[in-house]
Amino acid sequence: MWVLGGRMSVRVEMLGADETIVKLKGEKAVAGFVMDAESGRLVGIDLLVERDSKGFVDWYKAQIWLLLGELAA
Repeated sequence: MWVLGGRMSVRVEMLGADETIVKLKGEKAVAGFVMDAESGRLVGIDLLVERDSKGFVDWYKAQIWLLLGELAA
């Protein structure tokens, strides 16, 4: 699991992802989260820099590669 930079390995069969707007210190920010699509368990959450669909897809691909790397280690 990763939560804003912290990491720990988890094993999942299918991933799902979404984003939402959160308020941090009075400012709007976009949080992206990844979950185990079968159980609904949260796998990780990060603040997204890019606020468009391309940025979200790029972030999601990076999270998939991160998890694949952790599982292969």
